[in-house]
Order: sequence, then C-alpha cells, then structure tokens
Amino acid sequence: MLILTLPPTTNHTYHHHGHTVYMTKEAKDWQRDAVWLLKAHKGENPTSVSITYYLKRERDVDGSHKIILDAMTKAGVMVDDKLITDVDFHKRWNKINPR
Repeated sequence: MLILTLPPTTNHTYHHHGHTVYMTKEAKDWQRDAVWLLKAHKGENPTSVSITYYLKRERDVDGSHKIILDAMTKAGVMVDDKLITDVDFHKRWNKINPR
C-alpha cells in the first residue's frame, strides 16, 4: 500500500490552448512527487489497481485515475497502464487528513 496526496482535479490537471492540451504546473508537480514515491514499487507490473480516496468534502474523482496510473507508468511500476485490467476505487471521508 502506498499513500499519496490527492491529485489535482481534472479541471486543474489539463488546460487547453487552441487545439493543444497541456498538463498544468500543479499537475506536473503532483506527478513528480508521486513518481518519486512510486519508484520503490518499480517493476511490480500489477494487472489490477485499487485506489481509495480519503476526502474532506464531496469531490468528483473519476478523472483522477488517469494521472495516478500515468505516474505509476512513469515511475516504472508497470510498463504501460493499458495492461491494467481492473481498477477498483473507493471514496471515504476524512476531514482531518484528506489524501
């Protein structure tokens, strides 16, 4: 198990400029920190991933999976996130320590 901070929401992860889509600085910073933590799991190549979000208030988390799986790929935890066959996610409430 690995505990990461909450990734930025989808609206704060990607921005558009004309026809170009780019990752925001906030998202790049989150991904850099996540990759550093995930490197300890390099080469595990999971086929299923379980993600639990601990939130302090209601939030749409369905778009957050992409940046998490991309960070796992970038850290070398898996070769490619397209090899994941099952993603299981849960939302829990923790107003004191959201993550």
